[in-house]
Amino acid sequence: MTAVSSNPVRRVAVPTLPRASTRTWERTYVRVVVATDAAAALAAGVVGLAIATALFGSDPVYLVEAVLTPPLWVAAIALAGGYDRRFLGAGPEEFRRVALGAFGLVAAVGITSWALDAEIARSYVFLTLPTAMILTPWVATRCAAGSAGVGAGETSCTAP
Repeated sequence: MTAVSSNPVRRVAVPTLPRASTRTWERTYVRVVVATDAAAALAAGVVGLAIATALFGSDPVYLVEAVLTPPLWVAAIALAGGYDRRFLGAGPEEFRRVALGAFGLVAAVGITSWALDAEIARSYVFLTLPTAMILTPWVATRCAAGSAGVGAGETSCTAP
């Protein structure tokens, strides 16, 4: 004779955290970081344009380079893994990837200029890219520093 238990096994649903909200926040944060990087590159492009024009005179090449700086800067950081969610907000690793993107962009501009025998203003490149490299982490840390009192998982840059 087998014993039959009068208490059947009950299955209880365990609530889980919604992963979609985490992904939504991460996507929003990546968009904000890309936008601030583009803004920093635009500011660096304007500074480089103003200085290069003041020192070397007006040249349409400077304006073209100023327009191309933000998308090329964002692309260089993306290729260096700077927008990888694992490294955003990771301190030194995040800044290392920004530096890697900056050096990669300088190398790409130099190689492209040599290969195509293009008239790329080196003075503009060497004024703009270091400025963008300095402004990018500065803008990011300003966003993080202003996050006091903002809800969990948000910075002042992503808060509504």
